[in-house]
Order: sequence, then structure tokens, then C-alpha cells
Amino acid sequence: MIAPGIQVSVQLHLDLAAPVLMLDAKLIRFMVGNLLSNAIKYSPEGGKVELRVRYESGTLQIEVRDQGIGIPTQALPQLFDTFHRAANVGNIAGTGLGLSIVQRAARRHGGSVEVRSTLGQGSCFTITLPGVALAAGGGPL
Repeated sequence: MIAPGIQVSVQLHLDLAAPVLMLDAKLIRFMVGNLLSNAIKYSPEGGKVELRVRYESGTLQIEVRDQGIGIPTQALPQLFDTFHRAANVGNIAGTGLGLSIVQRAARRHGGSVEVRSTLGQGSCFTITLPGVALAAGGGPL
């Protein structure tokens, strides 16, 4: 269970105009799952989490936004380091592995992951991946 007893609404926004892309589905599921899990875990009761997926200018953008505790500015440079956890997480369970794996998975796709955060207001993580579109026959365009 992600956050026992916590009620959070999750909203999904999809840009369905995206072509079929050559991506590692297992890594994509992990990245999205980890960011959603974190967003829910660090959100207050009744908070809102948004997942937005869009394809623009040849890139796939996956954005997870929450209204959670936010990340202290001084923790941002180390946020994707293995085993790093921000000082304000208190007794919220975690290992500090997830975001480092998300970053590695994004890089394996030739992409990146960025974060914007305001303490006490929430965070927004954006994964940007170059899209290699498939032609109707299944090969790259």
C-alpha cells in the first residue's frame, strides 16, 4: 500500500495525438509508478495529484504534479543521488532509491527528469524522452 489511510485524488491528462513510440514499457511503468507513488505518499489528506502525458516537438513529456510537502531548495541538487532523502520527510517510509532509478531510466532512453518544488506547496517532476515514432509496419519512421 502506498499511503495507508490517505485519500488523494489522482487526475490523468493524456494527449492522445502522440504516435506509437519505441520505448521500454517496463522502465516507463517504473518511472511513472515511482513518481505517482511518491506524489501520493507525500501529499496531505484530500490532496490532488496530476499525471499529464503529452507529445510535443518530437519528445514525450510525462509530468507528475502534487500538492505535497515540497522539497527544500538545499536538497534539490542531491535529490537524484542514490539513498538521498530530503530532511523534511520525517517518518514517511522510503529508501532513497526510487528517484535515482527514475533518472537512470530516463537517461537510458536518451532523456532527462527535472523537478520544480516549493516547500509546503508541492512538487512537479517532468520526464522528457526523445520519441522515436513507429511507422505503420512497426519500424522507425
